[in-house]
Amino acid sequence: GYPPYTVEEFARLSRWRQLEARMHRTMFGVALMYLSTVWWRYIMAPSKDRRVMLDKIGPFSRERMYVAAYLALIVAIAIASGVAKGSSPLRASVEGVAWMVVGPFLVFSWLIAWATFLHHTNPQVRWYDSQAEWRDAQVQLTATVHVVFPRWAEIMLREIMQHPAHHVDPNIPLYELASAERALERSVGGQMVVARFNIWQTLANLRVCRLYDYKTHTWHDWDGTPLHRVGAHT
Repeated sequence: GYPPYTVEEFARLSRWRQLEARMHRTMFGVALMYLSTVWWRYIMAPSKDRRVMLDKIGPFSRERMYVAAYLALIVAIAIASGVAKGSSPLRASVEGVAWMVVGPFLVFSWLIAWATFLHHTNPQVRWYDSQAEWRDAQVQLTATVHVVFPRWAEIMLREIMQHPAHHVDPNIPLYELASAERALERSVGGQMVVARFNIWQTLANLRVCRLYDYKTHTWHDWDGTPLHRVGAHT
């Protein structure tokens, strides 16, 4: 997820960082939020502690070499395709990389950013800055959202939106997530946030989920005006 600033934290930011924070919570700005807070910080330039965690999953340096080799192959194919069509090597490089590397990467970043945002950001989802409170809250159930799409869309998305079940047990394979989610909602559905996807409601959530008071669990506007208290009925 993308932890929100408090009113006090936002006020201490420079004007540029405030503008960046505002942009991150817009329809297309969520992609920039993903790139700066997830892709760069945890994938491209992870801290030493994060590197230790990544090395437990798989050899980080070797995997990065595989990615670099794959990227070089795609760039070579893009340039060769452009030259074969009569473009100069320079033009083929620029156009090929734009269409076959940069463009698809930005589209993917936007889609994964929205998936992550929808998973964890909703006016009914609480955020925590206390580990004790976080542990007591059963966040696997209460801090994630099952965003319901039409069945055909969920299949195309590889069940990625069946997120609470994934949090309860990350080892559940993709093809079992839908049935696991249904079983989970039958047993503890009252504790969970389930929301049918609606573009207008999603845009409304962006206007509410801006700054957060972790003590009162209230969402605030950029100027500090309280907008919504989590758990309150609207």
